[in-house]
Amino acid sequence: MQAEPWDVFMLHFLSLDVMQHGLWRFMDPTHPRHETGPSSPDGAGSPYENAIRDGYARVDAAIGKMLDVADDETIVLVMSDHGFGPLHAIVNLNNYLMEKGLLHLKRDPWTRLKAAAFRQGLTPATIFRWMSRLGVQDLVARTSKGTRNKMMGKFLSYDAVDWSRTVAYSMGHVGQIYLNIAGREPDGIVARKDRLPVLEQVMDALKELRDEAGRPLVTRLIPRREIYHGSHAEHGPDLHVVLDDYQMISFPLFATDDKIITEQIRGDSGCHRSEGVFIASGPGIGRGKTLVGANILDLAPTILHLAGLPVRSEMDGRVLGEILETPPDVRFTETQPEQRQETGLDEVESAEVEERLRGLGYL
Repeated sequence: MQAEPWDVFMLHFLSLDVMQHGLWRFMDPTHPRHETGPSSPDGAGSPYENAIRDGYARVDAAIGKMLDVADDETIVLVMSDHGFGPLHAIVNLNNYLMEKGLLHLKRDPWTRLKAAAFRQGLTPATIFRWMSRLGVQDLVARTSKGTRNKMMGKFLSYDAVDWSRTVAYSMGHVGQIYLNIAGREPDGIVARKDRLPVLEQVMDALKELRDEAGRPLVTRLIPRREIYHGSHAEHGPDLHVVLDDYQMISFPLFATDDKIITEQIRGDSGCHRSEGVFIASGPGIGRGKTLVGANILDLAPTILHLAGLPVRSEMDGRVLGEILETPPDVRFTETQPEQRQETGLDEVESAEVEERLRGLGYL
């Protein structure tokens, strides 16, 4: 900030995300895996009990240093891409879809053998626990995505699915369900005209998902048509499954083990929530304002407007005018057809994107 001229400056604090994933259970006395630390005469808790609180304090101090450098004309925004809450368990949705007859495995001897080995405990979860006991679990994060995918393929995986008899499958760690649509998936069998009745069939099955105590686990089912639009919406998941108010998420690949409900393979005890943080301060920002119904999609148009730039008319979201002292006079601009032409990433750019996603913990 002091060495280079700038118009918009952004700093990302990843540490808060990492800490809340790994340390939530030490802070939260209601968490099933809450740990208070070794007992002692003075009742001392875990050394990590206040780690998340202290992490926020350190970030707050860092923001304070930035504010000391910024001048009085600078607008400061503090925002998160999501909130956080406890994570209690993992759901292997593909195992549940198999149980309900919506997903089937191949019937050849090799697949039968892998399925039997999976039931006996030869699973990614077991291997990771062995690595953890040996203290080499960090090797997983340093292994390339291609190598990890090849290793996962040695276990029961999507390669073992009989797509000629499968109508739905799960892929993605929040709870994404895809229908095996003919013409979209390579071996799709669900005709597009049958998409809605098949989706209803899948939703009815998911509503029956229960924990060991018989408690329903599906909080909300969100069909694609309610959240996606645009020319690429067809490629998105057909259904989002909110599990136990996000206190559970699904395993992102085929399955972590042979159970339907299982523990987090990496030991995380916290995970994302849809409610985040947004704070604004500076010239023109109204004091004591409370936002109602704001969406993360509103942040980009708002930042463009605050930077004195026009907002693309085709952008999702709106300028959050209610945070301003005076109603905004938003300028819009149209994207010309030639600007909408899409270009793919070259090999170097793809590698850079992958490396950044790995650094953020998404790969």
